[in-house]
Amino acid sequence: MAYLTFDDYQSLGFTKIDDKATFEAVYPSTELLLDLATDYFYNPDWQTNNLDEDYASSDKWEHIRAATFKKALAIQCEYFVDNGVTGSQELIDSNNISSVAIGRTTIQKSAGNSGTMYGTSGLSSLVAEMLIGAGFMVRAVNYR
Repeated sequence: MAYLTFDDYQSLGFTKIDDKATFEAVYPSTELLLDLATDYFYNPDWQTNNLDEDYASSDKWEHIRAATFKKALAIQCEYFVDNGVTGSQELIDSNNISSVAIGRTTIQKSAGNSGTMYGTSGLSSLVAEMLIGAGFMVRAVNYR
């Protein structure tokens, strides 16, 4: 079951992706990327946390964490669409060539999306900040 449907995307107030086919083209890569970034926090196969239960929770922190995750999914989908790709590998590959020289003519590519990408992950910097702020990307060891 998907964390976010096209109807959910629209109900959250996002409008950049206006057709379901485009959303469904970028969503699988988005879901995988956020699973990797959050260490599968809401993945149903791991059965440790339930996104729907947290989103409906009366506990403020659980609800905010789940809402942040859903909004991060939506923003990452839009990020892929904005960059004309369907996944992070395409996005990473699009930054590899920086200049081409043919004879005395040289064409250099600007920074492109490298300033908006979190490292070389393909994750939007905004999404990474959201996930870090909600505690998803903290990699600490409990020593107690």
